[in-house]
Amino acid sequence: MNKPLIALLTTVLHATTSYLGQEDPLRTLYQEWKQKYETRYTSQFEDEYRFEIFKQNYNYYQEVNSRQSNYTLGINQFATLTDEEFESIYLIFLLLRLMNLLLHLIFLNLLIGHQKLIQLRTKVHVDQAGHSQPLVLLKPFSSLLREHIS
Repeated sequence: MNKPLIALLTTVLHATTSYLGQEDPLRTLYQEWKQKYETRYTSQFEDEYRFEIFKQNYNYYQEVNSRQSNYTLGINQFATLTDEEFESIYLIFLLLRLMNLLLHLIFLNLLIGHQKLIQLRTKVHVDQAGHSQPLVLLKPFSSLLREHIS
């Protein structure tokens, strides 16, 4: 065989082996991550795509951790999501939960306000002369809240 061709093939083989050797720890880490979070993808293409995102996120974590001292980033269940995917899935979910909480608070406020009106209308003080006057009994907000929650 031709010496330059053998040299070229040897160089390519060495470069490929070095490249695969460098990537192997990340591939192993990715496989461990998939096992830990019980993650499976429907195709090899999807798995490779998620592995690329995993590598990008891992490299980002390493970069941030090397220059920050007050916090560290680590691999978690979101390691194969892009920023856009994370925002579209989890931040919208969080926003919906906050809106739900806000609606509950508004409803509770209306309920308490309605209850106060009922209390004002139904509690009447009649003096000795027979005159009726509304009797306002003030309750702390926390006791009203307890009454309506239980």
